[in-house]
Amino acid sequence: MKKMIIAAAVAALAGCSEQEKYDYPDFKIEQEAEFELLTGELESISVPSDMYLSGDYIVIIGYDRVNQTFVHIYDREKGSLVADGIRMGRGPKEIMIPVLNSMNYNEESVVIYDSGAGRISVPVESFVSAGLAAVGQEPYEIPSFISCLMDAGDLRVVIRAVPSGKDIPDMTRIEIQTEDGAVLYRYNEFPDIGDISLCRSIYSFTTGTVSPDGKKMALAPSSWGGILEFFSLEDGIENRKTEYMFSPGVRSPDGMNIELTEDAASGFQDLYATDERLYGAVGNGVKFLSNNKLPLEDRLLTSPDVVIFDWKGRAVEKIETDYNVLCLCTDEEKGELYAVISDVYQRNYIGKLSI
Repeated sequence: MKKMIIAAAVAALAGCSEQEKYDYPDFKIEQEAEFELLTGELESISVPSDMYLSGDYIVIIGYDRVNQTFVHIYDREKGSLVADGIRMGRGPKEIMIPVLNSMNYNEESVVIYDSGAGRISVPVESFVSAGLAAVGQEPYEIPSFISCLMDAGDLRVVIRAVPSGKDIPDMTRIEIQTEDGAVLYRYNEFPDIGDISLCRSIYSFTTGTVSPDGKKMALAPSSWGGILEFFSLEDGIENRKTEYMFSPGVRSPDGMNIELTEDAASGFQDLYATDERLYGAVGNGVKFLSNNKLPLEDRLLTSPDVVIFDWKGRAVEKIETDYNVLCLCTDEEKGELYAVISDVYQRNYIGKLSI
């Protein structure tokens, strides 16, 4: 899932230089592809945050500023909106911010955690036919200093955060918990990206995903830097590999605010896991500051690449597309990838391509 704030001490720097550390992987297959548009412009959903597949449906999580709803379900063949709901508010089955959300494949439900609403589960098929009557809600106390919650089968992966400028010695970066909050496993190491100030800034927003079988997880900073962590969750929390693809290109003198350098480029926008593969929407190295100074019609795409890895961290394929990719999901059996995509004018659509 998305948007994790890391906090705690970063492991000591390795002896290699910055240039030696970052090395864009060689993908076995590199190709170009054009998206087939399934919808017209998604005019009112300006910032989609996550996307899932469930049966015949595409689920998009994002705030619709017209209807004030967060969950939008589309027919994956026709591209038509078939269900829409979970409003902003503090009433029954309402939420304020759906930052903590994931897909529970045991239930075939989108799960949203909210500090006021607790745990809200949206069974996709039933929601299409029955609306809010199908939605479940149960009390859940959101842990303190949390930035990400993801379901992993019957367990929950908790990503904790420490506010910038504070050090809490007993704070653990990642925990696997039971439904009642009992901690089964802890993990408290971090990618080697520099000092603690830079670490806190880079990881103030993180993209994360857990495989449907609950055995694998990947994390990456979502705004700046191509740093990708592969984890096994089979017997605890084991880092299998960290891929340092490209440098964040930012600095943070105070540990709170990010200052962009001329080398700053977009990082991972989204990650999507299957049991066999990890899919990522990632920046293509276009320099943010210089590109942003251009008129809209002259700007280059900044995150059009889809990268595919296996769970050993081996680079499998890179697809250069014709839109910025904001979030994505896949059906490997049918060889289809779906995405919320955006052009340089920031017009959003749902698109599809073959993989």
